[in-house]
Amino acid sequence: MLRRIRLSFLVIILATGCASAATPGTQGPPSFEIVSPASGAEVQGPTVTIELEVTNFIIKPADGVPQPNEGHFHVFVDGSLDYDIVYETTHTLTLSPGEHTVRVEARDNAHFHLNPRLVREVTFIVTGEYAVPTPEATPTPYTEYRE
Repeated sequence: MLRRIRLSFLVIILATGCASAATPGTQGPPSFEIVSPASGAEVQGPTVTIELEVTNFIIKPADGVPQPNEGHFHVFVDGSLDYDIVYETTHTLTLSPGEHTVRVEARDNAHFHLNPRLVREVTFIVTGEYAVPTPEATPTPYTEYRE
């Protein structure tokens, strides 16, 4: 009888271990770090690749159904409210020469902040030439305004 209990206990332990091994990368709280560029680095521009190291977070496209430790990233540049949605651990930006700050936020599958919020920021300097595209001139029709 004692042998059956031990055997049953062993089977439960093995089954639990196998079940947790079936979902790698989701043990514990999610986290990520910006590994490149380094803070304060000088980066040859105009293209800059942001690289993330992700732990316990499954990157998936937003489907509106939040799941624990799943989601994507929102990438903001220089305090802008505009952002890029990123579903990978790398993202390429085109930046003018000078100092830039990139903020990366982990979001759930419904675009909400994780709880607790998971945000990283890096400031670096872009060097090199950058030709700013010249917008084509669009004639503005003359309109006479009368009151």
